[in-house]
Amino acid sequence: MQRSETRVLTSHTGSLPRPDDLVDLLFRNDAGRLDRRDVLDQRVREVVAEVVQTQLQHGVDIVNDGEVGKVGYATYIKDRLTGFGGESQPRPKPLEWQEFPEFFSRRAAEPAVQTPACSAPITWQGDAEIRRDILTLKGALETARPTEAFMTSISPGGIWYILPNEYYPSDEAYVFAAAEAMRAEYLAVYEAGLVLQLDCAPVGLSGSRWGAQPPAVRTCQRRRLPRNGGDAHPSVESCGRGHSARADAHARVLGQL
Repeated sequence: MQRSETRVLTSHTGSLPRPDDLVDLLFRNDAGRLDRRDVLDQRVREVVAEVVQTQLQHGVDIVNDGEVGKVGYATYIKDRLTGFGGESQPRPKPLEWQEFPEFFSRRAAEPAVQTPACSAPITWQGDAEIRRDILTLKGALETARPTEAFMTSISPGGIWYILPNEYYPSDEAYVFAAAEAMRAEYLAVYEAGLVLQLDCAPVGLSGSRWGAQPPAVRTCQRRRLPRNGGDAHPSVESCGRGHSARADAHARVLGQL
């Protein structure tokens, strides 16, 4: 990760607004109603190039693809992992629904994202998809000169939070299986020379989910990974508050990188 001794480098959390026509393509693809995947891929390349330039124009130093090719920050993974053939289930209402019913009622009117349950063993099958994402971002960077670029990926705890478990005997077994499978995506991003950002927000939000136990531990794990020249630098960071099983899974997958 790049450091600066003269000023604070600027970045953002990851997700940026998508044009309406791209949103429509993403939802149709998610629902299995997209006729031509090449049309979606071409539109994603166009929008990624636009959002990279927009970030630079607004003074962002560490840019990304805006996650514009993903229908959601977590559910995209159902197409990159085996095991998610269960029925799509509505997400449990968060506890904040009681305090902000009008806001969540508006959200309920939005198109439903597919959230299939885990119904079989989780394994990785997403080489083509992550390669496509990396090439799309790197293509946009050819005409840009940011200080650095990053790519987001869902954390193992995020998978637990969004996609129901109907196969593994415990939350711990589910999260550790997801961690083992996701290692392939995390390594692909790192080996492409990009900063990997694990989206761990659900770990901190798990206490707002109906039936969730109160957060038990806090973890912040940083691994030093070798550059091509041999020097080490911190290229991935996972930090969050949540259940010990999810925290341990984050530490375990990072420790194996």
